[in-house]
Amino acid sequence: SHNYLNCQFFSPFYNLRKDKYGGSLEGRMRFGLECVRGMREAVGDDFPLFCRLGVEERRAGGITLQESLVFATELVKAGVDVLDIDPAESIPYMTPGSDSPMGTYAHLAEMVKHRVDVPVIAVGRINTPEVAEAILQIGQADLVALGRQLIADPFWPQKVKERREEDIVPCLSCNMCTVATDPPSPYRCTVNAAATRENQFRIAPVAVPKRVWVIGGGPGGLEAARVAGLRGHKVTLFEKSDKLGGQLNIIVALRWKDPFEKLREYMVRQVEKVGVEVRLGEEVTADFVAEGKPDAVILAIGATPLVPDIPGIKGDNVVLAEETLAGAREVGDRVVIVGGGMVGCETAEFLHTKAKQVTILEMLPRVGDDIEVANRAATMTKLREAGISMRANTKAVRITEHGVEATSDGATEFFEGDTVVLAAGAKPRADLARKLEGKLSAIYSVGDCVKPRRIREAVGEGAQAGLEV
Repeated sequence: SHNYLNCQFFSPFYNLRKDKYGGSLEGRMRFGLECVRGMREAVGDDFPLFCRLGVEERRAGGITLQESLVFATELVKAGVDVLDIDPAESIPYMTPGSDSPMGTYAHLAEMVKHRVDVPVIAVGRINTPEVAEAILQIGQADLVALGRQLIADPFWPQKVKERREEDIVPCLSCNMCTVATDPPSPYRCTVNAAATRENQFRIAPVAVPKRVWVIGGGPGGLEAARVAGLRGHKVTLFEKSDKLGGQLNIIVALRWKDPFEKLREYMVRQVEKVGVEVRLGEEVTADFVAEGKPDAVILAIGATPLVPDIPGIKGDNVVLAEETLAGAREVGDRVVIVGGGMVGCETAEFLHTKAKQVTILEMLPRVGDDIEVANRAATMTKLREAGISMRANTKAVRITEHGVEATSDGATEFFEGDTVVLAAGAKPRADLARKLEGKLSAIYSVGDCVKPRRIREAVGEGAQAGLEV
């Protein structure tokens, strides 16, 4: 739909044809108009024709809104009944991320609506009923279309109708649903483990309820507790801190991560609704489990930051990215971040909002290499516009009180900084699982305590454990 064939014919950036289907505005509109006329002739006048129209390319020589308004008028004349308005580009604009405003492209629909006399659809991060209703009430569009939100929660319309907004699974706009994983069900949703696998994720009540302990109150543990509770098990959820959410509590420090706080609130609300007993401030040991004798244990205790073994790593000016985001440690005005993956990049963005001068050092050939393709381009653009220095193929070899010594292509260079922030990855907390081996008949490990990955894997494995227990 984004940047598809009709859009490419209309785009002066892509359409370099010299015949009647290229060149002038009339020529570039010809293909789309002929398609519509042909379809209208084939289906008759009593069959609705919807047309998605990409109205703007944010590149030199691309589609302009002014030309698109002309094209929209001509499409209606040719027989289109409803216009579905979006940007003309593909990645990263076709799926706006969590840093984009809600109703991202409603203003484009509004511009078209003022020029045509057929219904117009608005798209782009319309995730909540409040946003959808506002677009309709102020007259930006006649209809709204939901995409990724319906992957997160296919029952969104039903829940809105029943006034059960608090039960809607919030879409994070994280774009993980655009990233293929394992065939034959290649797409996964971060917050909906059942997406594309609905037949495998049927939550059925158990004949004999068990005492299930879930250890760790992050996304994986919360989902495991929810699913196990829905099946009728007596579930107790242990969290060593005083707040449920795990890594979600750190992520929300980033100003554009509000959807992650909504996810945390939703997950906590759901475990409460299914009657899970929550015990905060309790760190569970192997001996404690042995004394409690639960029928099954689900471990969701996460990972610990990976600290590279280099000189100076224990200096007072060295802090962890998690500590920085949580506000647990202060940093100086000049910051060098060791590790340029997603965590390092997001920490750099966070520090930029605090008026810090930031340099990212990444040993791999590309900064942000682990960021999904739909988000990486936007992230790199933001980092460059913020003036954040980024160095790939650069390995930190020594830390001093004045900064970081690093090697790149055989040469040594020193990067000055008041504070060094470590974002070098993580390692699983596997010690409890090892201590429990042979002591229980049913032990499940989910999320980062298996292997540090993303929320998607933690939620998916948590749901699976809840189904299997």
